[in-house]
Amino acid sequence: MNSPQESKAEQLPEDYRWLQKQYIHFCQSKFAGKQDPSDLIIDLQRLMAIPQITHLTFSENSQGLEMILATTPILLADPSTKRVHHIGRFVVRINRKAKYIVYWNIDGGIQTWEDGKNVTIFHHPHINNQGHMCVTQGREELLEYLCDGKMYDAATIIMHMLNTLDDFPFPGARIEYWPVEELAQ
Repeated sequence: MNSPQESKAEQLPEDYRWLQKQYIHFCQSKFAGKQDPSDLIIDLQRLMAIPQITHLTFSENSQGLEMILATTPILLADPSTKRVHHIGRFVVRINRKAKYIVYWNIDGGIQTWEDGKNVTIFHHPHINNQGHMCVTQGREELLEYLCDGKMYDAATIIMHMLNTLDDFPFPGARIEYWPVEELAQ
């Protein structure tokens, strides 16, 4: 006879069991020590409940397992004009083994022009054309959470960074270059 815990796990859809297994594997680290799988499942549920995260999956590549997050549209207000700009929807790829986070604006970002030539595409006022974010505030905490496999905490910082505009965007990636969002009245 199965225990109540085993019976509950058997009732989960196959794709959710796969997601749980991948999440536990992704978060475990030989450097940070083993985390209790039941705590990680709670962590996964909290991560999936973040309102701006629309999708979570995993993908294996030559550099290891990646956790992939997709977001709702990111909207940022210009502090000087108070106008809200549509920055775009993002796919965030996190690879703990290769130690990288890449941010891609799947709505295209903006192109900057110089002397009539296409110079570069910016994904966000703080994300360059290679998908790397210029991070100052929160950087140390984010790196610590990634090293420790605390992906819910890392995801909250990532979402905060995507939803923040500070005074130091990349040159050529000023907020006014993104389209103004027409908000429903």
